[in-house]
Amino acid sequence: MNLAKTAAAATVSAAIVLGTFAFFSPSIAQEKVPPRASASGPAAARQGWQLVWADEFDHEGLPDPAKWTYEVGFIRNQEKQFYTKARKENARVAGGVLIIEGRKEPYAIPASDAPTRQTQRKTAAYTAASITTQGKASWTYGRIEVRAKLPQGKGVWPAIWTLGTSIPKIGWPRCGEIDIMEFVGHTPDKIHGTVHWAGPDGKHKSQGHSLKAGKPWEDFHVYAIEWTAEKIDFYFDETKYFTYKVSQADLATGNAFRKDHYLILNLALGGSWGGAIDDAIFPQRFEIDYVRVYRPVESTLDSVRARICLAATREALRLEIEHADREIANYKKAASQPANQKEVPSLQRLIEREQERLAKLQSQVDLYAKMTPDQYVLPKPVILEVRQGDRPGNIGPVSPQWERWDLSQGLSVHRPITSEHSWLIYHAGMSRSGPFYRAIASATPIPQVKRLRLAAYPLLRSAYPFPEYYAYIEKLDQD
Repeated sequence: MNLAKTAAAATVSAAIVLGTFAFFSPSIAQEKVPPRASASGPAAARQGWQLVWADEFDHEGLPDPAKWTYEVGFIRNQEKQFYTKARKENARVAGGVLIIEGRKEPYAIPASDAPTRQTQRKTAAYTAASITTQGKASWTYGRIEVRAKLPQGKGVWPAIWTLGTSIPKIGWPRCGEIDIMEFVGHTPDKIHGTVHWAGPDGKHKSQGHSLKAGKPWEDFHVYAIEWTAEKIDFYFDETKYFTYKVSQADLATGNAFRKDHYLILNLALGGSWGGAIDDAIFPQRFEIDYVRVYRPVESTLDSVRARICLAATREALRLEIEHADREIANYKKAASQPANQKEVPSLQRLIEREQERLAKLQSQVDLYAKMTPDQYVLPKPVILEVRQGDRPGNIGPVSPQWERWDLSQGLSVHRPITSEHSWLIYHAGMSRSGPFYRAIASATPIPQVKRLRLAAYPLLRSAYPFPEYYAYIEKLDQD
């Protein structure tokens, strides 16, 4: 759901007083979907995934208020529908499914909707619903899976998508957007998956793919993403049709796709992509059988890696800041000495350089202070084969028992062929451009290397006892 032509899509909180509606379409109330397992059954159990949130829509009435809230009004993209709140004609659970219904009808906009967009209009010609988990549930990474049957006809524009929870503060597209599924009725044989984000200049960027899906309004299909710190895979049933590399959204301020997003289910009508509306098609229903969110079941080793690396990174940052503070103090002291007056301009430049570095380090401290182990990005090791006894340009024991060296950005990983563990030291810093890239770039015990060792080794020692390795490192530090 491209927001490029609209303002930030934060939920409008105005309440609507609508009273009680006593009518239901009998065909809705009695409609059943094909049998499927509950959230605890076989359909919900996926190899390598743990179910963490779900709505099976197994009650009757309005969407569960503990899980869903509403967007209200004319929200985005010049769409024709007015999104209503808690109105059963537009959003209801019946027959085991959530039904979001688009209607062609004269709708008197309640006065309580005055804060919503385009409120100079007293009536709307179309109504629908957009429900979200904003303020209720949000996730970073995982598998988000929705089984749904789409509406059909020119003008319909259903979507399953996410927005970054930071949208109220930083706006769109900086918050990031993942369109798990979009469908437009004027191109009835395709579904679309797209990612939207902001480039370094703040301008909108997007990447996506379309897939021929037959007639997706005739039956239920699964629309899903599998989202990690490295990529987002898009699925139609069991077909993976698009992969987005998360690193494309890297900014100095962070990455929108390594932060929490909330989920949106909506049925738009017309607008910038929905196009002209065929009034003969109404009412149209977007039916959702279930929504399930999974978290990957991580191996014990990966979990330990992430906890140790995150703790080591925080400690190493602290040590780096202490070092920068000392350097600034030393340069200032030198500049104050009468004998060094000719060197004051050079010393001042050194002070400014260290102050800039200090500011960058502090921003990293803030980033890693908020990070949880499951958000820490573990790098993929690169295997370098060496002859026994050879010593590449990084630290490590010189011993015949070490035949393979796993090298990654920043810190290196060593694999003893006699050990079941594939690592000793894992990436405990940032990328090549970060302040710790050179930390384990050579065997020379430069100050940065020593500080990072001091930060990481006590943590590693407590998790994996390899005394001969640590003795080697300690000797290297003493030399």
